[in-house]
Amino acid sequence: AYGIFACNGILFNHESPIRGETFVTRKITRAAVKIKLGVQEKLYLGNLDAKRDWGHAKDYVDGMWRMLQYEKAEDFVLATGKTNTIREFCDLSFQELGIKINWKGEGENEVGLDASTGKEIILIDSNYYRPTEVDLLVGDANKAKKLLNWEPKYNLNSLVKEMINSDFSIDFGYSKEKLRLPFKYMGNTIILDNEIEFRLNFIIRNTKAIQRKIDKESTVTNGNYNFQLRPNINYTVNNRVNLIIYYDRVVNRPIVSNSFPRYSSSFGARLRLSLNQ
Repeated sequence: AYGIFACNGILFNHESPIRGETFVTRKITRAAVKIKLGVQEKLYLGNLDAKRDWGHAKDYVDGMWRMLQYEKAEDFVLATGKTNTIREFCDLSFQELGIKINWKGEGENEVGLDASTGKEIILIDSNYYRPTEVDLLVGDANKAKKLLNWEPKYNLNSLVKEMINSDFSIDFGYSKEKLRLPFKYMGNTIILDNEIEFRLNFIIRNTKAIQRKIDKESTVTNGNYNFQLRPNINYTVNNRVNLIIYYDRVVNRPIVSNSFPRYSSSFGARLRLSLNQ
């Protein structure tokens, strides 16, 4: 009625390295990297059987541009037409870091084990179940393929690889086995034969949202500079006693904001005692 060229785009799940950290895909890739680096122990998820049609945001932006170049305004669905479960997304993410997941149990009792160590690294938390869960979401983009010549260039493997690489950080480590440390106890010298590991985790992330216009210069509309420094010492006394001394320094500076930068530091020690035989 008003001569507006308006298209409806129905876009199925589109992800990228700058996806919000609370969305399940980014939550998984971030947790996988942290578990690999030893700064996180476990990942808690909800329904592992939920199936989603995941694509790369770059492909979907290309699809939106093509909609606006078409000869007349139409409604289009953009999707890959392929589905994967949350469980499969976990497999791909950890596999990218050289960690194979063995799944055991069912329902809320299902756990994901690190195949090389046997440790539980993925657990179910019922708090993450949705009251009205949609078990299957998949789209049909045949119309866009036919009229716009649009097809996704990224598959799930390449998407996961890009997200993992974005979340990965520089990690330095040194370990010494059979470390012999002498201690004095009641006048007697006791030599402990243990293991000690030093780690330094260093992360710099500069995320920007850029508004691009044809007739004007691109402008940064949002973003955040994030710096993290996490050294720690892991001292294994024996197979039952483990001492971790850590320091965390986090700096968050908004790129475009009136708010102040946020700084946080923490220091402490954790003592782990295992009662397993």
